[in-house]
Amino acid sequence: MVKQWFEIIAPKHFKEKLLGETAANEGGSLIGRVVDVSAPEVGADPSKYYMKLFFRIDTVNGSKALTKWVGHDCTRDFISRIVAYRSVRIDTDDLIELKDCKVMVKSITVTFGRASGKTAKTIRRDVKSLIAESLKGMSSDEFVAALMDGKMQYEIKDKLHKIFPMRCFEFRKTQIL
Repeated sequence: MVKQWFEIIAPKHFKEKLLGETAANEGGSLIGRVVDVSAPEVGADPSKYYMKLFFRIDTVNGSKALTKWVGHDCTRDFISRIVAYRSVRIDTDDLIELKDCKVMVKSITVTFGRASGKTAKTIRRDVKSLIAESLKGMSSDEFVAALMDGKMQYEIKDKLHKIFPMRCFEFRKTQIL
């Protein structure tokens, strides 16, 4: 059987950019495959070089494989770079219900200087509530737009800065369930 080439196309939110090409015997065998791409490749801000976006092939029309966004991940080198000596790394993970799906959201918060255990516990609690508050009532497309924009991360970091000086706040990993 002769293999055909299929173009993998990003969702509408990412302006239907070409993510790549793949070969398959038939289009039906592509459904469910996951493709990972760096954020600047799909038109995001180049300063988001550390984000890998994941797209799952959803439907195949002719020689085009259409995808849905299913999550993102930050590269390990970025995380090791932001966690500096004499700082505290605070990780959280939450299951958030959006309008159209559930999303597992993992975040990382890094402080300037050492924070006590009690302060870290307060920051962790506040991060969880701020994430839930920020994502309340959003659809998955709105969430992706806010994630790529970076304003939501900046607002959360700004609110946390009142508790303890923050070096960084970032959504480390997201996954649609």
